[in-house]
Amino acid sequence: MTGGEGLEGGELINPLRLRALQAAGGLEQGDPGYFLSVIRQFDPAGMATPEQNWLKSKLWAQNHILRVCFFDGSKQAQDHVMALFEEILQHTNLGAGVTLAPCPTRPIDVQIKFETSFCMGYYGRQGRDVMARNPNEPTVSLCGADGPSWSTRQNGMIRHELMHTLGAVHEHQHPDSKCREELDWEGLLAYAPDIVADEDLEKWREANYGRITATYSPEDVAVLPPDKTSIMHYRLAGDMFLDPRTATCVLNRHNNELSPGDIAMLNAMYPPRR
Repeated sequence: MTGGEGLEGGELINPLRLRALQAAGGLEQGDPGYFLSVIRQFDPAGMATPEQNWLKSKLWAQNHILRVCFFDGSKQAQDHVMALFEEILQHTNLGAGVTLAPCPTRPIDVQIKFETSFCMGYYGRQGRDVMARNPNEPTVSLCGADGPSWSTRQNGMIRHELMHTLGAVHEHQHPDSKCREELDWEGLLAYAPDIVADEDLEKWREANYGRITATYSPEDVAVLPPDKTSIMHYRLAGDMFLDPRTATCVLNRHNNELSPGDIAMLNAMYPPRR
């Protein structure tokens, strides 16, 4: 997930406003109100739009070693996140290493922060653009998942956000899915957080629920067949759909592990060295 203000000119939202909103509502990834954190920018370069798709323009160079720093968190928490990252990277030709200096530091590719009230991750190399504008901006926010122990759901959230940092996007906006037609398109507006102005509601809805090709050019979107078991698919409750009895996109569980489709996608994005 990603989040933001960018209602005009691609400006970023003040993260404190997001934190206050989500802290007040106790929002969890997958809950309808949580989708505020998908709108970091309304311009096409910045919105998180929901995989088995990835953005070719956001990929890292093949065989790149990602330089990672942390703003906060114990060594145990940092090691835990990096272990989950290595679990993902083993299916690619990428590597990763942690800097000795805390964020912000340079040169760096990924800036991770635990103490946020929202979860998000920028798409791949997009994070560099964010850090160029604001060196203190995390490119991965882990909404307080700093241990000393981690639930299955927290591990799934961490994996999900780290997948964003590799360029993966979400599944329910897959260009071949039927979610756009099945969702209660007018009813979705009721889920918009108060922070979204009335004149921006339709942009918010399209950014979060429309097909990815409505946000990014079809030429930039690489796709594999849709995968409802993907870790990049959100839990979508039945009451978000016109007819939950027949809707194919209803998902009442969280996907917390990489699916075989996720692994195939990673292999295609960054073909492992044999």
